[in-house]
Amino acid sequence: GSSPCCRSTRAATICTAPMHLNTEICVGAKLDWLESYFGIRPEDVILTRKKWMMAGDNRILVDDSDENCGRFWNAGGSAIIFPQPWNVSAGRNYQHVLNNIAFMSGRFGVGV
Repeated sequence: GSSPCCRSTRAATICTAPMHLNTEICVGAKLDWLESYFGIRPEDVILTRKKWMMAGDNRILVDDSDENCGRFWNAGGSAIIFPQPWNVSAGRNYQHVLNNIAFMSGRFGVGV
């Protein structure tokens, strides 16, 4: 069977890396934030820095790291770089993020 941390009953599973994976406070705060603001339950969250391991057909990564997006693409997934001051490729065009999410959601048959 599959690990409980990797099972999801939702259309999307969140794969995230809190600042310090080994710090209970950071992990707990991230899980609380996702549930409070997005209604995402802790069992629908995978905590890892190795996001590329989740890549595959019909998998989309939205991330603010050029490196994470590149690794995800190279592993067979689709990725959208979310603009932040530290990533050069995305610039500051947030509309491109929304457009790409809408396009890929339609392509993969997933509602946003």
